[in-house]
Amino acid sequence: MTQPTAGNALAQALSSSYALLRLALLALLAAWFASGIYVVPSHQVAVELRCGRPTGSAATRVNGPGVHTAWPRPIGEVVRVDVGRVQSLALHDFWYAPTAEEQRTGKPGVPGANLRPGVDGYLLTGDLDLVHGEWSLTYRVSDPAAWLFTAAEPVAMLRDLADSRIAQVVAGATVEGVLRDEQEALRQRVATLLAKRVEAAGLGVQIENVLLAQAIPARQVASAFDEALRAQQEGAKEVEAARADEAGAVARAEADGARKRSGAEALRDRTARSLAAEARVFPEEVSRYAQSPELYVRQHQAEALSRTFARCGKLVVTNRPEELRLNVPTPPGQPAPEEGGP
Repeated sequence: MTQPTAGNALAQALSSSYALLRLALLALLAAWFASGIYVVPSHQVAVELRCGRPTGSAATRVNGPGVHTAWPRPIGEVVRVDVGRVQSLALHDFWYAPTAEEQRTGKPGVPGANLRPGVDGYLLTGDLDLVHGEWSLTYRVSDPAAWLFTAAEPVAMLRDLADSRIAQVVAGATVEGVLRDEQEALRQRVATLLAKRVEAAGLGVQIENVLLAQAIPARQVASAFDEALRAQQEGAKEVEAARADEAGAVARAEADGARKRSGAEALRDRTARSLAAEARVFPEEVSRYAQSPELYVRQHQAEALSRTFARCGKLVVTNRPEELRLNVPTPPGQPAPEEGGP
């Protein structure tokens, strides 16, 4: 039996090593290619990059949900973008910078004497007042390729665009409008201007909403604003009370006027009826008087005395034959007549 020589053993060892190395390389190559397989979830899309540039045309460079393959790193890269979900961006550039104690306790502390330029954020209103404001916006990526490649940092660019529109809108408003009266109108104005600016910049996003979380005056003068607000509220209450009193007085006057008009109209109707009745009997009375004036006068005197005696409460007979005193009660609502002489 022939014994293997040292050279043959070495050749066999080298051949086995080469075979193992080839298998290892093939396995590594397979693993490298396999790393290019990726899955895109339902709320995302993916853009494939090759040597840092997007592959394919504008219509085919965006891959939707599903399983896809791409060149692995370092030749290729896959960038995923959320498109199915609304994303939010907080804007704190116009809010004051909290101190370490305020951050620890979560409560506002005593502000310094002045604002700190470059540290505290603020907005300048149209009437030259300073306010702090916390804003936020929500957006949805509508064009992933534009969102990824229009700007090096698209989120930072979107924040800068939003900040500039907020400063522009607040600069045309009053401090009262920013703090209380016109917040909804200001928010809508910012959203409209920002949507137009983002579209013009080709950033590839759709602005969903702009929110003003809170707005406060500069903390150094907040107490003066509070006092002015209280005075304004008290003045509004006084005006409202005066208007209520005015409405009540007008209603009472109208009711009293209506009652008096009704009484006057009733009196007018009664007087008219009485005069009409007298006008109807007047010719007959004239005829009776013409027939016998003395008898006519005595009859009327008797009727008058009868009516007078019926109303008398007391009859006084004096020692003067020509004098007769009658105590006639005063009708309700009329002043008592002054007594005459003896």
